[in-house]
Amino acid sequence: MWEAIRNLAISFWPYVLVAALIAFCFMVLLAVGCLEKQRIRDFEPAGAVALPPASPYFQAMNEAARALGFQLDGVFGQNRDSSTYRCCLALWLSADRRTLLCIGGGKLARMNYRRTFLISESARIKRW
Repeated sequence: MWEAIRNLAISFWPYVLVAALIAFCFMVLLAVGCLEKQRIRDFEPAGAVALPPASPYFQAMNEAARALGFQLDGVFGQNRDSSTYRCCLALWLSADRRTLLCIGGGKLARMNYRRTFLISESARIKRW
């Protein structure tokens, strides 16, 4: 009987090893997820936080948005105490209030950050 158990254990040890590796990876991911600091409110309105100097990209894109008829809805800055993250975010609404233009500029991890996002309603939702 012990010989049969030994043969069974020898034939299944690779599967046990793979299962142990998967369990270990799952436990590591779970621990990182529980211990990692999540920044939920990274941006605050411009009045609550001192804005860094605006980058040329940020200024140019805001002027272009104004020229296209978008309305400024707010300027936000990062509320981190570090000088590594110094980004600004401007939100613009179109005249029909169906398109949101999000302009980001500044320094992120000491590298230039230049992003513009256009979010629009692409299809109407039908109600049945």
